[in-house]
Amino acid sequence: MSKRIRRSDEEIRDAVEAVINQNLSVRKAAKDTGISKSLLADLVKRFKNDPDNNFTYVRNIGNQKTFTTDQEKLLVSYLKITSKMCFGLTTIQTREPLDVAVYGPFKSRYKQAMNNWLTCNPGKTVTLYEVAEFVNPAFSESFKISTIYSGFQKTGIYPCPRPVETLQLKDGQNWD
Repeated sequence: MSKRIRRSDEEIRDAVEAVINQNLSVRKAAKDTGISKSLLADLVKRFKNDPDNNFTYVRNIGNQKTFTTDQEKLLVSYLKITSKMCFGLTTIQTREPLDVAVYGPFKSRYKQAMNNWLTCNPGKTVTLYEVAEFVNPAFSESFKISTIYSGFQKTGIYPCPRPVETLQLKDGQNWD
């Protein structure tokens, strides 16, 4: 399978206009421009359903941040300082809050939903659709920002157990 190249917004707009104005098929336009057929079909459909026929395409790129920039900087500086004090946290220890607060409860909620379904539907096989039904409520209950915060607090990683200014390095090492 070939790797797709990210197309500019202008190229995407031209492809949508080619399908609509030049009666070009979505498949042909997608092949000619290298844009995903499903993306192009979705954009053409949105364009046709828009009463004003205004083409707008906004990329769905980004992520939801758990910590503010200041909180993230504080956490990073704390981890750097403690590592220089020979009190560094391993990668496993820095992931521990998520294991404690998020992944464990998620797994137990998922297992509970699956067991309930299997009890109510004896002899049936679980399909991909049922898995999605199990995951959705378990995910929404487990992956909350407040839960993630509490996981970092329970394990003592965030907020810092003591102010950064009071931490002393061994052997007169610098903070940098």
